Amino acid sequence: MIEAAELPEESATRVDMIPLCAIAESPSNPRKTFGDLSELTESVKACGVLQPILVRPDADGYELVFGHRRVRAARAAGLEQVPAMIRDLDDTQVLEAQIIENCHREDIHPLEEADSYRILHEEHGYEVEELAAKVGQSKSYIYARMKLCALGEEGRKAFIEGKLTASTALLVARIPNTELQVEATNDITRETEWSSPMSYRYAKEYVRRTYMLQLKGAPFSRKAEDLGAGACTTCPKRTGNQSELFEDVGSADVCTDPPCYQRKVDATWQKTAERYRKKGITVIDDPKEIKKIFPYGDNLAWNSGYVDLHDRCEDDPENRQYAKLLGKRAIGDMVLARDPDGKARQLFPNDKLVEALKAVGHDFSTSSSDEDGPEDPHETIDSEFEARLCNRVMERLVAAVEAREPDEAFWRACLADHDMIDCVIDRRQWNSDEYPGPEEIDARLAEITVPQLRGLVFETCVTGLVLPVWREEQRQKTSGFCARLGLDYEQIREELRQEEADTA
Repeated sequence: MIEAAELPEESATRVDMIPLCAIAESPSNPRKTFGDLSELTESVKACGVLQPILVRPDADGYELVFGHRRVRAARAAGLEQVPAMIRDLDDTQVLEAQIIENCHREDIHPLEEADSYRILHEEHGYEVEELAAKVGQSKSYIYARMKLCALGEEGRKAFIEGKLTASTALLVARIPNTELQVEATNDITRETEWSSPMSYRYAKEYVRRTYMLQLKGAPFSRKAEDLGAGACTTCPKRTGNQSELFEDVGSADVCTDPPCYQRKVDATWQKTAERYRKKGITVIDDPKEIKKIFPYGDNLAWNSGYVDLHDRCEDDPENRQYAKLLGKRAIGDMVLARDPDGKARQLFPNDKLVEALKAVGHDFSTSSSDEDGPEDPHETIDSEFEARLCNRVMERLVAAVEAREPDEAFWRACLADHDMIDCVIDRRQWNSDEYPGPEEIDARLAEITVPQLRGLVFETCVTGLVLPVWREEQRQKTSGFCARLGLDYEQIREELRQEEADTA
């Protein structure tokens, strides 16, 4: 490791006592903070300045290269002169000496260190490998330190105030969008009565989940250069193109700029939608319609009225995709819809599917397995009835839970399955017009009783278990779950059938 005293041999050097009034601060010094000088000042008063400072001659006297704390302590102690090494140095040599000397300090702030490396790299042409060798650090360390210079005003302030550590500050600095940096800084440093600022481990996961997007499977080409930005394959905001800076991410194909990613998603959709419209194909991109078709992320709702042409037909013995089965026949009734992930989905109306399949020679209304009669008494499925049955079963399950005291069996039952609360909101019809916002949901929750709240928690956990139940495996699972809470699934089914028969 190169020490601060190891300056070029050709520099003329002499040690002399020089007046403090002849010493001017160096404008290039990266050091901006000097800490508490009281102890050093008392030492200087008692013993003087024992280690010479370094200066270079200038037109008005001397420019201070390093030794800024000693000079400040000497002035505070009332000294008039200090010992100094006087050397003839050019600007680059001065800066390098200051940076190397600062980097040996234990109390150097990472932002000061970062600015030092950036100046040498960007303004004086030092290669990262060269900087790493001079300060005895790895290339990854130098890259990470220099990246701290990308922190916005909010991030820098939080870092200097100690609300961000060097590690969490780097997580924020790697976000290329200034507004998102502010958002991330606020979230990571937020401290309330119930929560503390995020640890590095939690902050790392939060940033990865919130501000990083896998490019594999993106609805646009990573090589495309006509989507409002250059190709992802060469973009510096792709983790693989700055591997030393993103060693911890674990994937080279991750985008760190969500707004840019979204712009590409939008541009790709517009191009695709326009192409399909020109072919006379219906395009669905109204948010309300999309919410009905894809209520749970990119999963097509079972009652959406459509099938995805790229899904496989379960009635087909060869398990082929609907697009393969229908061929050109699919084009006439196909619709194009944009799912919540921005992907273009080719859909086909359910009510025209059987007829369309028969038109191209595929009739799956009967199968060889039916020759001996259906093994399942519920083999002929009425999907609308099954939906009503699911709702009835859930009502009974929730009522059973609300009526009991929490015990081990109850909590074990809650672990049976889990789904997002979106499913619950849909079933309770809290979103009859538009998806309710957080304030509306909070208001609704404030109105329910404690037993109802207990039922809601339970319902959120098990909603996925009692979704449409027309498969035997699912029926058995739901029936067993009902039995654990003292309910008879088949009795509920027959009860509902009888009620509907009586009112028909």
